[in-house]
Amino acid sequence: MKYELAKQLRDVGFPQLTKEFFVWGPPQKNEDYRNIMNIDPERGYTNLLAAGYEVIACPNLSELIKACEDGFFKLSHYKDSDWGAEVIIDINGLVLRKGSTPEEAVAKLWLELNRK
Repeated sequence: MKYELAKQLRDVGFPQLTKEFFVWGPPQKNEDYRNIMNIDPERGYTNLLAAGYEVIACPNLSELIKACEDGFFKLSHYKDSDWGAEVIIDINGLVLRKGSTPEEAVAKLWLELNRK
């Protein structure tokens, strides 16, 4: 998953409860430092926040799917190499979002379902 998409998820309220995070180092030290790292859930990441790092969850596919669990969920792969994630929210409503990876498609679907 790309940093920008993970940031959109966080900003809309996606739970930041996972083991992989993007960590973006304090601007005064290195503006371009973006790294995915595993963080021990027992220790958390408050020490990184206190040091001025931006910490954003990088959810995996199963975490994204679980977050979209309302309604009937379907993940498809298309001939054009795109992935599609869709959910039927009622008898009249189908929401479909595409992405270049399954994670991207499901993340975009979650964003659409949680748009305010």
